[in-house]
Amino acid sequence: MSIKTSYSFAPGRQIIIPRDALCRTYGTVITFDETQKVHYEMDVAQLGSLEEEGCLFFLNRKQVYVNNQAPYLLADRLADEIGSVLYPLLLMVDPEGAFKRVINRAEMLDRWEKKKEGIARYYKGAIVEQAITRMDVVLKHDYKLNEAIKSDWFFAVFFARILGKRAFSYKQELDLQFPLVAYGPMVNYRVLGHFDKKEVAEKTFAIQYKGNVCEERSVNDILQKRPVPLERAMGYPGTEAKGSAVLNYLIYKKDYSIRSVWGMVMLQGDPDQKVKFETYHQDTRDRLLKEAVRFDDAGKKSASVV
Repeated sequence: MSIKTSYSFAPGRQIIIPRDALCRTYGTVITFDETQKVHYEMDVAQLGSLEEEGCLFFLNRKQVYVNNQAPYLLADRLADEIGSVLYPLLLMVDPEGAFKRVINRAEMLDRWEKKKEGIARYYKGAIVEQAITRMDVVLKHDYKLNEAIKSDWFFAVFFARILGKRAFSYKQELDLQFPLVAYGPMVNYRVLGHFDKKEVAEKTFAIQYKGNVCEERSVNDILQKRPVPLERAMGYPGTEAKGSAVLNYLIYKKDYSIRSVWGMVMLQGDPDQKVKFETYHQDTRDRLLKEAVRFDDAGKKSASVV
């Protein structure tokens, strides 16, 4: 896979991708309801800051495994193939570490146009047609693409307003959103940070974020993928949505980047929805970005984001 050397950001402004940025690999494991485990590696590189906009990040996801093997069910294979179109990915992240927007949507759209014809030939059926239509819509609209990225567990946890300046103000309450229901609206949790003195090491310190569901929607509204509190609006009592979230962040003292995250997010129901999340920096795999990805314009010098 490859990325371009530069991107137009606004009239008269351009982002130049530096090739000498440190690229880290994070091993990630997501366990759904204690029965399905998804794991993969994600390359992450912080490329520099852009005035008051925030920081630019490069991400590239490797092969996805479901229960320790490559996807073999139709739905899993299809999701893996379609999802691979999103990478490599360039994101703008605000100064507090929250995902802001995708930079290279045009590249994704090009990759998708080349891939979807082959998917339509190889896979058949209504599920396939629906998946292709859904991806068409997502990639043609910035808002839809941004929402799709935010509803991915890695991005919801890794870019949950913890990076950068947020490390200095971790005691503030945060409203975090997590994708507890597939293809449904995010579920809101209100959490509070706590500095863990026992986990302070030479190079890192730990912050635990802990809280509960904070929703006007009933639990049935959430499970039925309703974006608004419909039961309350129609005069039904509804069952209050309850659940908890605990996330432990290990942060590097040097640059306030993430060493690791682990924890669990739960929504009470029948049965409960539980997701365990783990991601760890594999520091022996560190390398320069130019060794992790091929650039389309190989002749141009590297530079900082301007």
